[in-house]
Amino acid sequence: EAMGGHAFGQALRRLQCDDEGAATAEFAVVLPVIVMLAALMLYLGRASVVSVGCQDAAANAARALMVQGSGSGSQAMAQAAAGDGARIEVRPAGIGFEVIAHCAVVADPWGIVPRMVTGRAHGIWQERL
Repeated sequence: EAMGGHAFGQALRRLQCDDEGAATAEFAVVLPVIVMLAALMLYLGRASVVSVGCQDAAANAARALMVQGSGSGSQAMAQAAAGDGARIEVRPAGIGFEVIAHCAVVADPWGIVPRMVTGRAHGIWQERL
């Protein structure tokens, strides 16, 4: 019976060694998924920050247009107020206008995050009131 106990101990040690290999294999399978999820979260976070900045750019351009008025250089002035990171469009809208800011987002390798986000703001021409 002592011999049976010894054989059981050896079998148990072999199972423990095999279990360590299984943990390594599981880690090798799970690690790329965790890395991809972490990277995707970073890309989505960056897209959110760019989206907020794009909305701010549209609001800044609309504010500058309301103060400046609808003169000949209003498009260039709106672009200057928005900053370099946004492409600005100004469209008439009734007695006011709509400012649309287009901002590029760094593309993720999987194509999940949008490459472009937009921000919109509206204003009323002060001289028309």
